[in-house]
Amino acid sequence: MPAAHPKEFRADVVAVARRGEAPIAQLAKDFGISESCLRNWLHQADVEDGHRPGVTKAESEELREARKKIRLLEQWGSPACGGERGPAPGGGLPVAGEPEAGPVPKMTYPLVRDLAVEGIPVTVTCRVLKFTPQAFYAWQANPVSRRDLVDAYAMNAAYDIHADDPGFGYRFIADELAQAGHEISERRVWKICSQAQIVSAHARVRGRWKKPGPPVHDDLVERDFTAPGPNRLWLTDITEHGNGLLRQYFPKGTDLSRWSAEDLHAVAHALNTRPRKVLGWKTPAEALDEHLRSSPPAGVASTG
Repeated sequence: MPAAHPKEFRADVVAVARRGEAPIAQLAKDFGISESCLRNWLHQADVEDGHRPGVTKAESEELREARKKIRLLEQWGSPACGGERGPAPGGGLPVAGEPEAGPVPKMTYPLVRDLAVEGIPVTVTCRVLKFTPQAFYAWQANPVSRRDLVDAYAMNAAYDIHADDPGFGYRFIADELAQAGHEISERRVWKICSQAQIVSAHARVRGRWKKPGPPVHDDLVERDFTAPGPNRLWLTDITEHGNGLLRQYFPKGTDLSRWSAEDLHAVAHALNTRPRKVLGWKTPAEALDEHLRSSPPAGVASTG
C-alpha cells in the first residue's frame, strides 16, 4: 500500500486546483496522482471549509472513537449493550439484518452520559446507537419515572417482608404488598423479586445467587465423639426431628447463639416427650413403660 501524501502536499494541490488555471486531469498528471484522488481531496476540502455538506475529519475521528468504545463495552458484556449475546429481547441496540430494532432501553442512556464525560459528543453517540438526542435529553431531565419509583418502594418493602419470613415466595409477598397499600400486580411482583433475587427459602430450585447459610455454632452441650482407644465402641444420642417441628420454635435462619443452653434443652425436651401417632398418641416414655409392663424380660423367674 503506498504511503499517504503529506498534509502540506495535499493542501498545495487543492489550492492550485481551486484556482482553475488548468484541467483536473492535467493537474493530477503533473502532481503524479490519479484524477479520482484529486477530486476526493477537493470534495473533502469543501466539506472541511463548510462549502458542502458531509462529515468532517474531526467528526469522523469522534465517530470512530465512539464506535471503538462501544465495541469494547459490547465485548466485555456491558448490560447497556447486551454483551456478546446482543440486545435483550424486546428492544435494544440495532442489529444488522433485523428489520426493526425496537425501542432503546433506558439503561443505554447512562452510556451516552458517560461517553459525554470522556469527551464524546452526545450527537455522535446517539448517531452510532441510532436514536435521537431528544430522547436522551428527555431521559436526562427525568431519569426516574413514576413506575421506577413505585417499583423501588415495592422492592424495598419486599426485602422487609422476606427478611421477616424467608419462606415467603413472590405470591405471598404480593399479598403482603397489597395489604400494605402497594397497588401492583402479582406478575409485576414476580419481576421485582426476580430482579432483586428474592427467592423463597423452601424453593426446590436453588438459584446461582443462593448464599451459604450461617456458620455452624459451637457445641453447647459439649458432646465428645472421640473413641477412648482403638477397636473400642462409643455411643452417643442421636435425635432427629423434621424441619416442620423445629420451625415451630426456631424459624429458618435463626441465630442459635441468641438462645441459652437451658432454652435449647427445653425445646429438645418438648420435642422428645411429645405424643406420637405411631405410638397410639402416647409419649415415648409411656409407650416404653407399657411395653415393659406387658412383656417381662425372658429368662427371669416370676413369682405368682
